Amino acid sequence: MKLKLEKDKLQHLGACAGITVFVSLVCNAVGFGIFSIFIGAGVALIVGVGKEVYDGKTGGHNDPNDVKADIIGVMIGAVTSGALIGIMGVI
Repeated sequence: MKLKLEKDKLQHLGACAGITVFVSLVCNAVGFGIFSIFIGAGVALIVGVGKEVYDGKTGGHNDPNDVKADIIGVMIGAVTSGALIGIMGVI
């Protein structure tokens, strides 16, 4: 899989990583435990893929590589969330 490091791709990666971490930590704080990571990843994927679907339906720029960047961002966010939640002593 070849993924060019264009500014747009880095924005997708960073946004999905950030959403994953944020939602995971909030969910963990309200008591979802390890499932928080899955919830955070799911929300980020819905946002990332949803944006591409929206772009495709409204005539915007729809790029499959954006979805690849979203998925990589979610993976990075999930690993980061797991580490942070583990440090906080939940896992």
